[in-house]
Parts: sequence; C-alpha cells; structure tokens
Amino acid sequence: MNRFFTLTIIASLIMLSVPLNAHAGKTTAVVDLVKIITQSKAGADIKKQLLEKKSEYQKIVTQKETDLKTKETDLLNKKSLTAKDVFDKEAAAFKDEVAETKKFVHTKLVSLEKAQTESMQKISDKTIEIIKELAKKNNYSLVVRRSVIVYLDDGIDITETVLKELNKKLPSFKISF
Repeated sequence: MNRFFTLTIIASLIMLSVPLNAHAGKTTAVVDLVKIITQSKAGADIKKQLLEKKSEYQKIVTQKETDLKTKETDLLNKKSLTAKDVFDKEAAAFKDEVAETKKFVHTKLVSLEKAQTESMQKISDKTIEIIKELAKKNNYSLVVRRSVIVYLDDGIDITETVLKELNKKLPSFKISF
C-alpha cells in the first residue's frame, strides 16, 4: 500500500514537471474571443446595425404609445357621454389594440435578440475557423480561451493575429432582420 502511494506521488510529480509545450514540438496558444468579437470590424458593424434597428423600433413604439395614450384619454372622456354598450365596445377595441401593440413590441425584441445571436454565432464560427487554421499552421496542440487563464506569457497570446485575420476575411457584416 505504501509502495503504491509512493509510486503515485512520483508519477504525479513527473507529469507535473513536463511542460505543456514539450509534447512533440507542439505549442500552446491563448486567445481572447470576447476581445476579438467586440473589436472586430464585423462585430462593430453588427453593433451599429442593431442599435440603428433598435432606434427605429423605439420610434415606432413611442409613436404607438402616444397614440394609445391619446385614445385612452378620448375613451375616458367619452365614458360619461356614451351609452354603456357603445363604450364597452370601444373599450374592448382599445384593449385589443393595446394587446396588439404589446405583441408587436415583443416580436420586435425577439427579432433583435435572434439577429444578434445569429450574427454573433457567424462571427464566432469564422473566428474558430481562423484559430484552427493558425493552430495547424503554427503547430499549436492547444488553444485556450483567455478568460480561463490567470497568467500567461504574452508570446502565446494570438488574439491580435486572429483579430487581424478576421478583419481581412470578414471586414463587414450585414444582418438580415
């Protein structure tokens, strides 16, 4: 039992003493995916388009809200002047219009979220493709996300290289809403 324990400790120490980069001439690289996506030309393009579309939707929603407030005020002013059955029909129509507006807003929000998710996924896919190409070209056996690293030698960070390559291969991006 003692001998097994001793052998286990020795084997563990040997494995820990072998550097990550010592495997058949292969090396390790680190990449900051968040930085690449947020600082790439395509990422900036997506952000700009999403903000423009959000602003466009916001103008429409603001106008609809203004119209609904006006209609609500008119409806409340008519309450005492209109027959109950006529008022009830108008109130029901107003509630339907409010519900339709809420549905419109929800649909537009979902549309924006979907467009953002799909666009970012396409940038991410292209980024991974570039990382794989660089890994093969530079003989990297492992490429790790920067977010899981506490310390690294700047020499193994390939973020800027990947960012430059992404900007060449995907200089812009058109979102389809």
